[in-house]
Amino acid sequence: MTKIECYKINEVLEHKYYQIPQELCENPLYKYDLNSDSKLLYGFLLDRLTLSQKHNWYDREGNIYLIFPRHEVQDKLGLSDKTVTKAFNILAKANLILEKRQGQGKPNYIYVGKIQHQEIPVIPDTEKVRALNRKSYDSGIGDSTVLDTENLRPINTNNINTNITNLISSNQDEVDSYANLFKKNIEYDVLVDDPYNVDVIKNITDTAIDTLNTNKATVYINSEPKPTEIVKSQLLKLNAGHIQYVVNCLKDNTKKVKNIKSYTLTALYNSVNTMSLDSTLAVGYIMNN
Repeated sequence: MTKIECYKINEVLEHKYYQIPQELCENPLYKYDLNSDSKLLYGFLLDRLTLSQKHNWYDREGNIYLIFPRHEVQDKLGLSDKTVTKAFNILAKANLILEKRQGQGKPNYIYVGKIQHQEIPVIPDTEKVRALNRKSYDSGIGDSTVLDTENLRPINTNNINTNITNLISSNQDEVDSYANLFKKNIEYDVLVDDPYNVDVIKNITDTAIDTLNTNKATVYINSEPKPTEIVKSQLLKLNAGHIQYVVNCLKDNTKKVKNIKSYTLTALYNSVNTMSLDSTLAVGYIMNN
């Protein structure tokens, strides 16, 4: 086996790179829904934008499009047609690409969507939290494990109170961060101006925020446990339209609901997909009637 040749500290990297935005791996909107192939594909598509600009490939609205046949993508990534198609579908579902057919066997026009920048709440480092409650002692140097009682630092009760206050404050900051982020996403201040639905909207918002701040490993959606991080990611995709959709679903429901909070959370989780599907079906119905 050939020995690896490592880079030296004085060497300059002269490679060309495909750039993959870090936010695809960190933003809750994308990190759980995009797989490695789709993230890599997005980096390739961003790189191809420069080629489109060079050839003046843009539509009447000034939007740049790509011409990147599937077989070229397969060759670049070394992936099968099925895997590449799946990666394209994942990006389309995340609103990171849009394809328009040309017909007559011509390759699709591919539009690259911009990343939706999302504020990511800072979660306290658990190690730092533990350190706040850990007593610090000085011990003698040597093999003996017996503490020298004369060198023990006296306990400062003021520090303990300060640490507890800091910990509570830190946890409260995290709670407020999720609450503010969710309300901003759904345009909460605008929604609650509706006098007929204000109570329902407040209950829906409280349910979502409680879930975003839960410490449980799983959350039940439609009576089935799902990883909490997946549920949080879905909730952070919601906007005002989704909330209005859930309000209408709750008002239209005629069945008796035993656990309204669980029912509401399930409706919120599913609204990301069901609202789009309902809109598509409605358009199809109008077009055919």
